[in-house]
Amino acid sequence: MISSTITIDYHSEAILDTDEVFQEWVNEPLSESTIFSDLFKLSTGVPVAESIHQAISSGSTQHLDLIPMFDSDELTSFVAYLDPGRNLHGNKLTLLVYPIGETFDWDRNNKELPEELFDSVNDFILLCSPDYTILKANFAAKTVFGGTEEITGKKCYEVLHGQSHPCDECPLAQTLETKKVVPMEYFDQNFGEFLETRTYPQVDEQDRFRGFTLINRIVSMRHRQEVEATQNKKLQALSQMASGISHDFNNMLTIILGRVQLLRQKLSEPAVLASLKTIEKAAMDSTEMIQRLQDFTRKRERAGEQDVSSIMLNDLIEDVVEYVKTRIDRIMRQRGIHIEVETQLKKIPHVEGNEIALRNALLNLIFNAVDALDVGGLVTVWTEFDGKNVNLGVSDTGIGMSKEVVEKIFDPFFSTKSEKGSGLGLSEVYGIVNQHNANIEVDSKLGGGTTFVIHFPVPVSASIR
Repeated sequence: MISSTITIDYHSEAILDTDEVFQEWVNEPLSESTIFSDLFKLSTGVPVAESIHQAISSGSTQHLDLIPMFDSDELTSFVAYLDPGRNLHGNKLTLLVYPIGETFDWDRNNKELPEELFDSVNDFILLCSPDYTILKANFAAKTVFGGTEEITGKKCYEVLHGQSHPCDECPLAQTLETKKVVPMEYFDQNFGEFLETRTYPQVDEQDRFRGFTLINRIVSMRHRQEVEATQNKKLQALSQMASGISHDFNNMLTIILGRVQLLRQKLSEPAVLASLKTIEKAAMDSTEMIQRLQDFTRKRERAGEQDVSSIMLNDLIEDVVEYVKTRIDRIMRQRGIHIEVETQLKKIPHVEGNEIALRNALLNLIFNAVDALDVGGLVTVWTEFDGKNVNLGVSDTGIGMSKEVVEKIFDPFFSTKSEKGSGLGLSEVYGIVNQHNANIEVDSKLGGGTTFVIHFPVPVSASIR
């Protein structure tokens, strides 16, 4: 596809550098005093300088519909893409410029692809003009992105992302620049799925850019599998590390504690005794940490050996909620706050699993929710059956978590509780969920609470109770 790269001084619009393709388009010598707006004007009538400065101020990707001011019989319109985040260096701004061919006509150019076949594709397909306007959409795209509204004639970034300007990481701009199809993966809040977007430029017989095909597909399963694989590798590495070093580490700590206790019996100087007490406390804390590591490793190693039975989650939840009431009452008295725990349990089939392990996982999730209630609030434990999975959720009205924290929440030893937390609770929950061939999801935002949902597969023989 024919394209040209132009570098300008964005303050003066002076053209600093061009390539041979651009020289051929203009077909006249360029001097150091030649400015960009001497050669092009915008189809909208807005001054070129104003559009460039607006793009730089916003920091977002922009496209400019250009009309040439120089004589050209064949080239009557151009489009320029500028990405300040990637192509602005000092005062120098690089623009990617493409000649525009005749507007892409799907019906004329795709007679070999019947409408029925186009609409039968499960991927979401949009055919767009160079200015991101949607010219045509298949049935899947209309249904998901439009619903009852018509999406043809709207901008793709408006329909897909609810934005008023092209996406900063738009794969189209990168595809045009690199001449390679660049996928972009993102989480669609409205759709509730991870989507992958790819753009495929369309050109005419003269190799002029005249639009692009945008294909979206759901990749939530792949994304979940990748996350789970990464998490399992971390947990496996932790287990191997813990089992390999904990024994030797405990032996060394035993020697340190023994020598400290002997010295405390023989010495009487207050300053020295205080130092020995500090050393002893540090060694004891280390011993406790190693014990937690060993417990964590043993639980994972014994997971495959645990008894599996048919479990009614609703009954287990009611038992656990009753069990935690005493501890929560004590927490409320200590912190001077009010915490309420409620259940919303719907009729669900039984699941297969180990009752002790699931009870432990639920306890961890409930107390994690309680810890998030700095000023009190509500913890809700709920269940539902969506026709495919039994879903167990623990929601709280607490402080919530940032996206960065959510990404690390199941990592061993990661904790937001400072010295109060070991960082193993949610890692253990993740391990238990994985051992039950289930998966766990987290939905949280700062100030908006948190919800953990475990999706359990349903046995073929299960019935709803």
